[in-house]
Amino acid sequence: PHLRTPGYIHGVIGVVTENIGKFEDPQWHSYNIKGNKESVYRVRFRQVDIWPIGRYEGSDNDVVSVEIFHPWLELSSESAYLQQCSENYVDALDSQSIGSSEAHMNHGHHDHHHGDHEHEHTHETREDVEQKAVDAETPECVDQRFAQGLLNILYEKNIISPEEVRQAIEFAETSGNVTNGAKIVVKAWQDPEFKSRLLRDAHSALQELGMEGSNPHASTKLVAVSNNAEQHNVIVCTLCSCYPTGLLGPSPSWYKSRSYRARVVRDPRKTLKDFGTNIPPTKAVVVHDSTADCRYMVIPEAPENLNEMTDEQLYKLVSRDRLIGVKP
Repeated sequence: PHLRTPGYIHGVIGVVTENIGKFEDPQWHSYNIKGNKESVYRVRFRQVDIWPIGRYEGSDNDVVSVEIFHPWLELSSESAYLQQCSENYVDALDSQSIGSSEAHMNHGHHDHHHGDHEHEHTHETREDVEQKAVDAETPECVDQRFAQGLLNILYEKNIISPEEVRQAIEFAETSGNVTNGAKIVVKAWQDPEFKSRLLRDAHSALQELGMEGSNPHASTKLVAVSNNAEQHNVIVCTLCSCYPTGLLGPSPSWYKSRSYRARVVRDPRKTLKDFGTNIPPTKAVVVHDSTADCRYMVIPEAPENLNEMTDEQLYKLVSRDRLIGVKP
């Protein structure tokens, strides 16, 4: 199989929330056959529907949003979706959130074909392919465990704080790079109409600022998502480490780590807590699992004293971690 779709959502019914556009079909591209484009959809899955009953410890409102190519989706129904909700002992979404304007899709097995051309390749099971991908990543080494243990001791003795370490790492990793993320966020805070355009069409909104939302090395779609009183957003790429480097600078080493990529979709609240971020149960956590065709940035909530601060003061409030969503 061509693994451009996360395995953890196989067989789960979700709700299509947006047609992102058409992109080069990876299953053809992997055989160097170009020009065949397919629609990509953003599909929302409830966490309690993905993971086994009783094993997800977050809120019933927590969701994962994933981009999926059209051939990997099977049309489902509202009744099947409600049945899935019922089986997981949680109430179904109200009629407004699953109305006729939204399609219910089941992400199941994908039997693909390649037209008239011939090629030699082996079709392994998805489980085998995913396990090989995991095995190819090196396990945590002794040096990593030693470094984390040393940091824990320094934290406990109040010699240094996690925030000071975060700032030092971010400074070292972004030094010399022009990052426009803070400028975008501050503009969104100060101009509600710009923020609306940014959330609706980030690429067009950034052009107003003379910025480019697409990846400089390949055509991608940028999506801006906004934190608010009801929802906290966090970004991940479980398949690799897709990230809007052109706007946010180099991705953090932890963002690319197997630990973060595996944990934040399975247990986002505990993962965020490791970053010092505690999300109240009344606020939903939305995990956005990025792909090679779509990039995300989070617009944090504006400070209460926004109108009393200068632009320079506001820029200092916008860190890379806040733009990813691991900090509020």
